[in-house]
Amino acid sequence: MKKVKAIFVFCEGPHDVAFVSNVLQVINKFKEIGKKSITELPHPLQKHYVNKNYEYEPITDIQGVVDPYMPKSVLMDKDEKAYFILYPCGGLGNIKSWNRQKEKNLQVPKEIEKLKQVITDELEKIKFREELSETKKLSFNYKNKEIPIVEMIAVEPVFGFVVDADDDLAEARLKQIKENYEKYFGDRTFNIQGVNEWNTEKNLGLFIFHREADKKGSLEDLVVNLLQEKDTYTKFFPHFESKIQITSPNDKEHVSAVKIKRDKSALCSSGQHSYAGSSLAVILADSDKVFLDESKIEADPQCQSIAKFFQDVVE
Repeated sequence: MKKVKAIFVFCEGPHDVAFVSNVLQVINKFKEIGKKSITELPHPLQKHYVNKNYEYEPITDIQGVVDPYMPKSVLMDKDEKAYFILYPCGGLGNIKSWNRQKEKNLQVPKEIEKLKQVITDELEKIKFREELSETKKLSFNYKNKEIPIVEMIAVEPVFGFVVDADDDLAEARLKQIKENYEKYFGDRTFNIQGVNEWNTEKNLGLFIFHREADKKGSLEDLVVNLLQEKDTYTKFFPHFESKIQITSPNDKEHVSAVKIKRDKSALCSSGQHSYAGSSLAVILADSDKVFLDESKIEADPQCQSIAKFFQDVVE
């Protein structure tokens, strides 16, 4: 019986999905499934997504949380032992507010519960099928349904999260994320000690973008240093610095949000010569490899940390 891992990665937003997908393709040599139908994923994942009447489209259509709630990048490791299924969460504010009983805020928890259930049901079928492996039956009855006896793939579910530290310390963000989603993973231990680690069982993990020097920062801080033409960004940034102003200097969240808006605006503007009219998510996906410098991605310590974080869970 073939076994594969399905690593469901819930990223803070579409830009994180795009960038992580890019890094995994450049450093880990993972392959994006691209325009294939998502129905080609192993059962029961194909059934889960087909039930949403959705045909998978790659990262070029990545604009945030939509209904039905679907992944925006799907990759496979080079040994075909694991699928990496990346979702955007609609921003850190949405992640932090899961305890608020609003439909939008609950999209991620609901998806997690559905994924866990559909995989659990499939594993029960596989166990039942193996008990009949010595028989000559062509099908077996499971919950009053006839299931054909064909080669089944056991899917091991793994869940990971990717967020920014922003102006909080990375360790503080780790605590915050744990408090917000631990209740959705009662079947898994959250014994993560560092900010870019998996738990002991390697079925639950968290990666936090941060600067090593002060344990703060965001994805945008990293991206700025990976540009092929940083001068273009440098020219645009003063314009947005003057236009997007800090109006509440004592409000830490406001100050952090303004800084990130400036960076995102300058990055998006500087990427227009490569991807005219495109969103920053499409620019960071960098399918033509003309915006970000691949050699810089390969050499950057934090990009290497991303690559290692996801490679570790495959082993």
